[in-house]
Amino acid sequence: MRPVGKIQNDSVVTAQAPVALDSAAAAQKAQLDSLDAAKMAALDSLFAGQDADEPCLLIGPEDEALIETEPELPTENWREGRLGDERPINIGDNSGVLAIVSCIFILMMLGYKQCRRLFSSLGHQLWGMRRRANVFDPHTSNETRYIVLMAVQWCVYTGLLLYSGISVASADSALGVHALLLPGKAFVHTGLLIGLMAVYYVVQYGVYQLLGYTFSDSAGRRLFVKGFEASQLLLGFALIIPALVAIFYPDAAAVCVVIGISLYIVARVIFIAKGFRIFYTNFGSLLYFILYLCTLEIIPLILVCQIALFLVNSL
Repeated sequence: MRPVGKIQNDSVVTAQAPVALDSAAAAQKAQLDSLDAAKMAALDSLFAGQDADEPCLLIGPEDEALIETEPELPTENWREGRLGDERPINIGDNSGVLAIVSCIFILMMLGYKQCRRLFSSLGHQLWGMRRRANVFDPHTSNETRYIVLMAVQWCVYTGLLLYSGISVASADSALGVHALLLPGKAFVHTGLLIGLMAVYYVVQYGVYQLLGYTFSDSAGRRLFVKGFEASQLLLGFALIIPALVAIFYPDAAAVCVVIGISLYIVARVIFIAKGFRIFYTNFGSLLYFILYLCTLEIIPLILVCQIALFLVNSL
């Protein structure tokens, strides 16, 4: 009889098991429903003042920082895109300017051997005071030709630095320089400034010939003019790197212009010191020398700068 009772008790247990499972599932479902209701109540309180049709997203502090820094996209004409910034054009991108620089560089390289021989004599002419020529001084058959070529080099690189100086000065409103430098006219403006410096060189050469003839003898005039030539020709070589850096790297143009001005001042001081050694004899000659400094060293530079601005703004 015991086995029968055992079977009956097992059937009772198995009959009560689904009831217990159903009650546990119902309790768990009720708990989940209460959690969902609490979440919905929290969301309703969070977006109480927002329109129902407006989409909303749950974002954190890091997402807010990204949204604040992200640029706004155009809402109209989105199919046409956005206009890009114009690429800045500098003087180094102009084919005409590159042709001038390349030509002077090639010509100097072709005459490198002859120009190298001139350096030994230029160093003596810059500061030396020997009044008689020496038959053992190094001379070449085409010396005058290469002196003219180095003078052209001086004109080219001083013209490029003058263009860069005007560009830098016009960009700084504190200097009060107004110049209309258009990228399309870079070659024309550069050519005009190079031509201006060539005229300035020729005028200086003629004036120094006249000055030496007036206030000194033939030997003193020759020393004075040769000192001018040597100072400017050596300056032309010294200005190669600042001028090229200024036109190809506009961000460094201001520094290069300052370096170029410093080199010009050093060359002029050496030349003026040699002129003082040639012409000074007494106190009266010192007064004449002061007048010379004001007339031939300061005023012409101011006129050159004014003419350069006029040429740039008029064309």
